[in-house]
Amino acid sequence: MAFFISLTDWDPFGHTTFVGLRHYKTLLFDVQFRQALLNTIYYTAVTVPGSIGLGLLFALVIEAPFIKLRPFFRTLFFLPVVSSMVAIATVWNWIYNPMFGLLNQITIRLGLGRYGWLADDDMVLECIMAMSIWKSVGYNMIIYMAGLKGISSSYYEAAAIDGAGL
Repeated sequence: MAFFISLTDWDPFGHTTFVGLRHYKTLLFDVQFRQALLNTIYYTAVTVPGSIGLGLLFALVIEAPFIKLRPFFRTLFFLPVVSSMVAIATVWNWIYNPMFGLLNQITIRLGLGRYGWLADDDMVLECIMAMSIWKSVGYNMIIYMAGLKGISSSYYEAAAIDGAGL
């Protein structure tokens, strides 16, 4: 139904006129639409593999036999997932604050100067992607940890006998 409506000048209370692909042609030549589409593709291409990859890495590290504080680390990494987006946005706004933010304090101490992280058009998307990855990596980590727990120890024993490394 949505596709059909996109081919019309649809008025739910009046006359609907079929316009064909005119709306799509308008979008094709709209510079702002193309930029938004490219930003969405870039955001997705970085955040999805980033959060999945980091989730797997953290799951493997936390499930390693030498990790002693496993419940603490699970909680630490999963806490952003269950936190309110408003609270997370407030914390990250403080981290990115150009005057007294935590990230600028680090860059100043490293001699790199002060940055307007969210005010700079070239950096704002990457800053939002970093926050998004941070928020979702714990969810992916828990999913991988559940999968790792579901692997029978007999598979690990057979791999060790065959000489495979962990």
